[in-house]
Amino acid sequence: MPMLIEYLDSLALRLGRSVLFLGQMPGTHDESDFDHWIRSSSAKQIVRWLDAEGIGHGVCGTTSNSGWIEGGPKYLYVDIPFEIEDPQYRRLSDFLQDDPEGKTRWPDTGFYVYPLEDARKIEQERREEMLRYVPSRERPSAAATCMWLDTPIGVLHHELKSDRVGDRRMFWALAQEMWPELAPFEYRDVMSGLIVPNWKSDGQGWVVYYDLYGSKFSDYPEEKKRMIREWFHLPAGTIFELGGDW
Repeated sequence: MPMLIEYLDSLALRLGRSVLFLGQMPGTHDESDFDHWIRSSSAKQIVRWLDAEGIGHGVCGTTSNSGWIEGGPKYLYVDIPFEIEDPQYRRLSDFLQDDPEGKTRWPDTGFYVYPLEDARKIEQERREEMLRYVPSRERPSAAATCMWLDTPIGVLHHELKSDRVGDRRMFWALAQEMWPELAPFEYRDVMSGLIVPNWKSDGQGWVVYYDLYGSKFSDYPEEKKRMIREWFHLPAGTIFELGGDW
């Protein structure tokens, strides 16, 4: 069964508190091997001790804004509050023999805390980024540069001040928040695209890029293209191009 690996910030928000976690000390394992420490003997010893003490734990990844693409768990989080006087915390600290720098009895293992405030900051930044691309169900009054989604409830779009598109999945996530009827659907169930002036002809006419990457579609049907052209007031000579990178 697939394993759900949460980001540190997502975990902190779900728990509503700062997160205690363990991971490798810098330089003690191959940094390119994302789960080397998780498979180490020190990690296994810690897991056995946590199980014997009845202390909850799990694996997690880095933060959602780290910029790193990693394929699996990186840290071991401990499901107890970061409270110095908490009995479970004190037993854990005694077992790890940690010091103020996060070092433990194992040279390859560090003991850390991820602050809830940092997680809230990431969430706020994410919300602010999302709100830059609020989708609309209203038909535009004229052709304009915009990003669009062809969804089960109709065409959604956001007019852009330039031809730089935002995060399409974030655009879709905000649409799902605004229209709960979209919640049962996935990003692969919709077609996304970008409408820009055709700069190859000195800005005369338009180009509609549509994206098949990550979708369930093998192509975008002609009747759908005609619908998009009419919805956005585009001329008959509008060019449709497949382009996931836009």
